[in-house]
Amino acid sequence: LRRPEEETPGKIEAGRVTSSVVSPESGSIGLGYAFREILDGDRLVSTVRAGDTAIVSDLAPV
Repeated sequence: LRRPEEETPGKIEAGRVTSSVVSPESGSIGLGYAFREILDGDRLVSTVRAGDTAIVSDLAPV
C-alpha cells in the first residue's frame, strides 16, 4: 500500500494487507499493518491492484 498522493510507488511501502474477507454486512474487511506515520483514518492505495484502497483503522481492544 502507498499514499494516494504518490503518483509512482516508492521503494518503501506504507503498509500491507495480510488477510482479507468479504462480509455480507460490512463489505470488504482486511487485516494488516501500517507504519507509524500512517494515522487512523488515512487512505492508502494498492500498488498491486489499481483502484483498490484501504482506510486505516485501529483495532478496538476486546
